[in-house]
Amino acid sequence: MIPSHLVELNEMPLTANGKINRKELPIPDAIKKTDEEYYIAPETDLEKDIAETVKSVIDIEKISINQKFFDLGANSIDIVKIQARLANELELDVSVIDIFENATIQELAIFCLNKHGSKNKDISDSVSEKVKARQAAAARKRKKKFIRVHDNI
Repeated sequence: MIPSHLVELNEMPLTANGKINRKELPIPDAIKKTDEEYYIAPETDLEKDIAETVKSVIDIEKISINQKFFDLGANSIDIVKIQARLANELELDVSVIDIFENATIQELAIFCLNKHGSKNKDISDSVSEKVKARQAAAARKRKKKFIRVHDNI
């Protein structure tokens, strides 16, 4: 495997045992900028509720609706905790497998709307329209960035 980002360090951070302290390694600037550049805040009530649940389990401050839970540091135990909280606090009937298969807030919200249906069809239509608009906006951003990079070459 080839690393996608390299960071030059004067010395590696070490634990008391002399092993590399991975928690103290710096995050590459390119990754920080990408996360901030493509941040999409939760808009619907369902997305906001799922986001709050995920943030509390993973213990992070900010989450974009299109970030995968595992990219944020979640593991399988965290997914089980998320599933339990969604079931207990929001009364959503989703399995751990459903969360693995729909591993972003956006995907999970759409899945829940499709599975449980919406008592008000206008709400689910509104969410679908917002999702399509967000996807189109993200595609336009990527295209602009791609063009900008290739113009500089």
